[in-house]
Order: sequence, then C-alpha cells, then structure tokens
Amino acid sequence: MSEADTTAENVPDKPALVVHVNGTSEPLLFALSADIHQQLRTQLPSMVRSGNVETITTKDGAEVTINFVHVAAAYLDDLQRGSKPFGLR
Repeated sequence: MSEADTTAENVPDKPALVVHVNGTSEPLLFALSADIHQQLRTQLPSMVRSGNVETITTKDGAEVTINFVHVAAAYLDDLQRGSKPFGLR
C-alpha cells in the first residue's frame, strides 16, 4: 500500500472519521477539523491494527475515546460525498 498524500489540497470539504464497531449495523461518524484529518491519515491504520484505546478530538472540540479492539473498520471520508460508493472521488 502506498503512503497517503497528506497535502492540504486532499482534505475533503467535510472531513469525517467513520468507525464500524463489531456487532452494530450502523457506523459512528465523527466530524473532524482539517488538522486532525491530516494527522489521522497517517495514524489511523496503526490505531486499528494495534487495538489500543485512543482519544480523538472532533471538529467541535469534543474528545472521543475509542477502544480499537472493538472496531471492525475505520476510515476517513467526506460527509458531503452523498451517495457515491466508498473510495470513489
């Protein structure tokens, strides 16, 4: 897998963290600031692989603590993308 490009131009209009928790049918969505989105572009894969407990700051300044042992999948997305399938821009 190639290293993600972390330039400011690649930040979506409404960046979000999408977390799919084991045993649930709907994902959790967290709005992110551009700075946190950029940080998570490089850190999120290791967070999911490690299964550790991590705290993430949302766009409105709230802190969300996630136990990644219970996370089936997590990815960064754009809340504004509408009905486009994941991965298509």
